[in-house]
Amino acid sequence: MGFFDFLKRPEKKSMDSSSAISYPSGYLYSGSMTSSGQEVNEWTALRQSTVLQCVTVLANGVSQIPFRLMKGKQKPASENQLYWLFKEKPNRWQSSFEFWQMVMLHLALQGEIVVWKVTSRGVIQELIPFAQGNFSITQEYRGGWAVNTYHLVKEDESTVEVSEDEIWHLRWREYDLRVALPQIKIAADVVGVALAGDEFSAKSLKNGAALNGILTAKQPISAEQQNLIQEGWEKSYGGAGNAHKTVVLGADLDYKPMGQTNTDAQFIEQRKLQIEEICRCWNVNPLLVFYFDNTASYGNSEQMLIQHVVHTMSPWYRMIEESAYVNLLTEDERRRKGLYFAFNDNALLRADFSARGEFYHKLFNIGAITPNEIREKEDMPPMEGGDKLYVQGAIVPLEDAGKWEKDGGASSNSGSSSVPNEEKESEDNTNG
Repeated sequence: MGFFDFLKRPEKKSMDSSSAISYPSGYLYSGSMTSSGQEVNEWTALRQSTVLQCVTVLANGVSQIPFRLMKGKQKPASENQLYWLFKEKPNRWQSSFEFWQMVMLHLALQGEIVVWKVTSRGVIQELIPFAQGNFSITQEYRGGWAVNTYHLVKEDESTVEVSEDEIWHLRWREYDLRVALPQIKIAADVVGVALAGDEFSAKSLKNGAALNGILTAKQPISAEQQNLIQEGWEKSYGGAGNAHKTVVLGADLDYKPMGQTNTDAQFIEQRKLQIEEICRCWNVNPLLVFYFDNTASYGNSEQMLIQHVVHTMSPWYRMIEESAYVNLLTEDERRRKGLYFAFNDNALLRADFSARGEFYHKLFNIGAITPNEIREKEDMPPMEGGDKLYVQGAIVPLEDAGKWEKDGGASSNSGSSSVPNEEKESEDNTNG
């Protein structure tokens, strides 16, 4: 079984008796029967459009922006192998985008995923993700401390044992030191109601007459005649494919069309409510799943997108950055070399053009940011001479500010007021 084969359910594997942790078997574990009568697992949940879009929003929010290994003052650590793994290919099968899509898919649904750090001579060469069902954990105590061993199911269905030092275990909403909260199980009842609504709508289109009304006979008819009339009606006018057909009735039959009932209106409201409930479970703004109510407008949609970055995506960025920092870097790389990981979410905040421009302008005027730093944030190449800091006024390089006070204004590059030069010239003429 391949660990990239998302739709294939692996066999259940019995765990070692010393294991202290149990995990569901396979990507698509059997799930649980909810109060709505719907069985909810990863696959059935992804068939619900709101869940699919929520997970997609989270996955895209991570995979579409750069995740880079940096050093010092926001300089790329391109001499390190990890920099190129995340920039190009974390492993031989996946691009960086595909890697993060898979990682986020399982984090958003199951709450955890493990990544095998394949090393050679102490240097990480590949990062290979394994989802639930493709790994298990056994635990033993050595010297009073719990030590985990990971059993990874490879593509050829063989199992390899890996120590915890070779594993990058990402957990979202970690409940304790061993277990992360599986979102799909927590939200099972909410998703189940939405799935029940989808099923009800589908069966209504399949079985309901498109003209939605009551067919009555003016004269008494037998049960056999009633069945024949019903079968003929459903065959001719039932289903979405027979909508808007002309109805031909016999002399003793009468059809009375019906308008929308209160029950229909309540069902529609319930469907809208479930969209909001699912969005709450995944902390995604309904606007991002293309749900537009009376509160959404062109004027506030931009602010909603900024709130999405700040309140929804930023916690994900922080979790991944810190997890990678402590699990992928050595103590020497962290403390002496000053290496760290960072997402560049500037691209997601570019929607607010005026606010961003004003922000850059203020920082530039007080000498807090260089032109090249601004260009870097806008994904523009650096320009020659763009690494100097400037201050408001004559807009001179920071190191030249006030230089005329030291040399009597003789510097032609100071760009400051000409008054000091005029006073010096008058003094020279008097002395002459």
